[in-house]
Amino acid sequence: MKTDVIGISWMGKERCGGVSSGRVINFNSLKELHTHLQDAAVLSSAIKNYGRLDSASKMACCTIAMGIYDASLTYSDGNLHRMGVVAASPAGCLDANLSYFEDYINHGRSIARGNLFVYTLPSSPLADAAIHFGCQGPLLYQYEPAAPLTSIMARVERFLADGEATRMAVYMNDAHSALCLVLSALSTDKSLFNSDASTIVTTLRKQPSSTVVNALLNTIATPTKRKTIEA
Repeated sequence: MKTDVIGISWMGKERCGGVSSGRVINFNSLKELHTHLQDAAVLSSAIKNYGRLDSASKMACCTIAMGIYDASLTYSDGNLHRMGVVAASPAGCLDANLSYFEDYINHGRSIARGNLFVYTLPSSPLADAAIHFGCQGPLLYQYEPAAPLTSIMARVERFLADGEATRMAVYMNDAHSALCLVLSALSTDKSLFNSDASTIVTTLRKQPSSTVVNALLNTIATPTKRKTIEA
């Protein structure tokens, strides 16, 4: 099956954009970005309970929104119900786990707030995005240090080949930046390039946004040897 990348979005500390559309949006906070995306019609409506989301979920929702927009897709009419969402992020949900544990300590090691516990799962940001955009396809967090991008792309292509989804959003982030690739198995979608991992990285490095996401690209493109601990 032929699988193509049909949209790409990126985000840095103070700006984000789309590769195909060329749109760039500057922002001072994720709250401000949420408003800008509505004003620019990237979001057709406000994300429900956006203010209650943690920063990782806000970042994921906004980056995926830009990716969908860059792919020239709309979601308000429910046409993304066969789209899946996956992530391959090096840090997972480490910050959320640290916040939850700190809250547990502050409450005398007896209890911590439930709203913090929700985000200790690395799939939570994806779930928030899937709910808003109406994606009912596969949802998965997978990070394989030995080959981050190659392994997640192989999984995505299997989802598409097996008919579990017709489109997939692939989200990757580190502490300072994020990327979203929108892939499609539909011949009616306009292709940017094929979904080979090396092609993706090579293409992204040529984009003006590469300076913003360069560290993230290095992480997902460079295999990391597993560490072993001798007893």
